[in-house]
Amino acid sequence: MVTSNPKSFTHVAPDIYQLNFNYTSGPAKLSGNSFDGLSVQQIAQQVHAAGMKLMPLVYAGAGNGGTDQGIQNILNDTPAGAQSSFITSMVKEAQTMMYDGWNLDFEVQGTNYSQYGTKYVSFLTAFKAALNAQNMILTVELGDWFTRQCGGDGLIDLTTIGPSVDRVIIMDYSGTYGTPVAACPGKPPAQQSCANQFGALMNIMCDVSPSSAVSIGLIEGSGGSGTNPFLDKALNAIAAAGFTSVAVWPDASPFLNPANIPGGATWYSLLAGYMAK
Repeated sequence: MVTSNPKSFTHVAPDIYQLNFNYTSGPAKLSGNSFDGLSVQQIAQQVHAAGMKLMPLVYAGAGNGGTDQGIQNILNDTPAGAQSSFITSMVKEAQTMMYDGWNLDFEVQGTNYSQYGTKYVSFLTAFKAALNAQNMILTVELGDWFTRQCGGDGLIDLTTIGPSVDRVIIMDYSGTYGTPVAACPGKPPAQQSCANQFGALMNIMCDVSPSSAVSIGLIEGSGGSGTNPFLDKALNAIAAAGFTSVAVWPDASPFLNPANIPGGATWYSLLAGYMAK
């Protein structure tokens, strides 16, 4: 479906790597080499043939059904050289496998800003520089529960992460529209309640500079739930705020079910329209 609708997408990030282990050296683990009957090499070939970029997603963290230990080892550089080994190995893995970069889905629980925030930005900065030097890019996933702007001591401070990545993707996986800002700037308070609403989660991304580093992640839930009932409004609000990238997590079958999207539209038609703006 994706390869037949390339005007609706620019990048594909299959979840085929993971770091949910006590990392010491080398690349993240590849979860086998057969995905719905395709090898990694065949996935890369098909994605590139459709004119898109391939950026595998790397699962890690206690919020991803695993452990923060591997992430902490890299940020602490424990054992000595762990961080440089990860960066070097991941760049080499991407070159060998014909990837166009990496998408880090590090969903932490207990790895907080006071202890790890500066280390996290330093690591991302070094990783991005190494990838960019080879014409590859770095994106990261962001959840409200580990974001400082949503209260507490979350790992990520939106005011500092922008320059250290090519894209930071907010997992705006809410089922209600809420009240998105009319335009950025229109900054929310330094910390606020990040209610489970599309608008509330989009609004905090006004704190990210440059705005070109922002990507708003949307979701298609089972039976046409998730963002489906307000997808057109959500994409218009994202464009109005000045954000130039969206990401989609397909969370049900059939892939990107068009059920409950207003006006008989589809994910493909609305995403293509957003990209054409």
